[in-house]
Amino acid sequence: MRPWAIVLLPWLAACGGRAPCSSDCPDISGVYAVNTVAVSGRCEFPPYQVGPSLTLVQSDAGRRVAAQVIDPVNLLDVALVGDVFAPRPGDAAGLVGFFSAQAQVGRLNDPGLTIDVRLTGSVREQAGRKSLAATLSTLGTRAGANVCATDTTLSGEGPGI
Repeated sequence: MRPWAIVLLPWLAACGGRAPCSSDCPDISGVYAVNTVAVSGRCEFPPYQVGPSLTLVQSDAGRRVAAQVIDPVNLLDVALVGDVFAPRPGDAAGLVGFFSAQAQVGRLNDPGLTIDVRLTGSVREQAGRKSLAATLSTLGTRAGANVCATDTTLSGEGPGI
């Protein structure tokens, strides 16, 4: 499988090949207490992480989304920025919207390493509150070769609707 295909798979799974929202975008923003975390895959360094809470911030009339994740090696926040996607007719009841945010970073101590970090997920309404299901993917490449691929699956409970 090509490395770019691995990066696109989480986005396609979370957003279903949809176009980003252009108007009347759903409100997915909020602070989500992270309840469940499971990591799969392997890296030569610890995968990027979320803290005990994850904040989704929307801008540009709700079309854009931003979140912060933690680089566990340098202990720095990394800003991820991306798009919001609206549900379609026929999607599951309670679905508020989807999102995909990403960043590409490097490391000063390893100039040949490029790391693609992507957070994809959905927000649903459950019992009057927003509920988050997301995947934080880390893909490391060196000289065009995939050297790292991890997925961190998380869920969280957010603000009331």
